[in-house]
Amino acid sequence: GSVEIGVCSIVHLDEAEEGKSAGYYIAKYGDKWQAEIHLKGFSKKDVARITAEFGIPLGRFPENDTAFYQSPAFDALCAWTNKNPQYAKRAGRKGGKYLHDWYEQVSSRIQAKIQEPTNQDFLSAIEKEPYLIDFGIRCGSHIDWKKTAEENKAIYLSERESFQATGFSEFRICCKWLQGCNQRKTINTSLSSYRLKHMVEKWARKTGRGDQYVSNGAFIAAAIHMGFDWKPVFDSPNVMFNISGKSSAIMSLKGASII
Repeated sequence: GSVEIGVCSIVHLDEAEEGKSAGYYIAKYGDKWQAEIHLKGFSKKDVARITAEFGIPLGRFPENDTAFYQSPAFDALCAWTNKNPQYAKRAGRKGGKYLHDWYEQVSSRIQAKIQEPTNQDFLSAIEKEPYLIDFGIRCGSHIDWKKTAEENKAIYLSERESFQATGFSEFRICCKWLQGCNQRKTINTSLSSYRLKHMVEKWARKTGRGDQYVSNGAFIAAAIHMGFDWKPVFDSPNVMFNISGKSSAIMSLKGASII
């Protein structure tokens, strides 16, 4: 209808504040004076579910920090667009008053889903980093100095083969999360692959995908496949990428406890 897709968040009003009943409200930009939808009777657990399913966070957030694009609600919008392409295209042509790029984001997601990563994509990404295993880049900590060079090589080849055989499902979920990440011109040294893989696990829990374990190696392979620049950390299993810390996938986890 006439309601624009825009940014909102959840606020809590005290008794008699702003002339409204106490409780949680959904408010435009998280401004208390724009509190419109009363979440009557909602508990903190209920609010957390709204955040997980619709990407509507608790507290005030600026317009560019929306978590909507990482929520199941956005997936639903993409599915609706697929079923109503002409109507969505007309609506998207107007740009939108608030989320100006929502139709572009939808189109990008739909295109990415059409091009779902394959097991061959996973294997091709691994080939670009020959020392990549489940734990990340093979380094000094993976070498048993009590064993011979040939024995260590055999262990490495076994780990490599095991990673090739079992890492695809983790690789695929990392690719999905990385759809919400933007590239920057330089390597981001504040975000290691190990920290980023924990973000994927946190996102999976928040969006109802369960306790999804993601290996460091699977994340590295996914980022390579998705076209990010990478730089291994010296004598470490971790890798740095040119992933922007302001990406919507990362901003949606703002305030979350991540290792």
